[in-house]
Amino acid sequence: MSAESSSRTTSPAPGKAHPTWNNSTVLATDILASVVRLKAQPWRELPVHGKCRLARTLHDVGLVDEYRLVYFPVVVGQAKRLFETGSVPSAFTVLNCETTDAGALGLTLRPTAFVAADLALPEGGAEAGWEQP
Repeated sequence: MSAESSSRTTSPAPGKAHPTWNNSTVLATDILASVVRLKAQPWRELPVHGKCRLARTLHDVGLVDEYRLVYFPVVVGQAKRLFETGSVPSAFTVLNCETTDAGALGLTLRPTAFVAADLALPEGGAEAGWEQP
């Protein structure tokens, strides 16, 4: 589903206004079933912007087809994580990786079957090299 798709909206949640963005859908109840119905539509994309909790839930039940992430190489201390401790074990295929002039990474990832890694980082960090476990 994409911005070029025709506008689709549902009734707003109780106490909520209709969406102000074009081509937006308000999901009032049964979010997962609503997403399954929306994914069955003939649109190209169904984006989720900036909602880690919703993205985690959709990921955990296998409803995410692709991630488009911007990774900033900084440490800010306490921050929201896309995948928290206890998340469903996951693996990804990197479809695209670009570096911006500011040093941020634009990543496009596709979830794939999780397989245990056959490489381990030895004591001493990356400088010591990779080894078979």
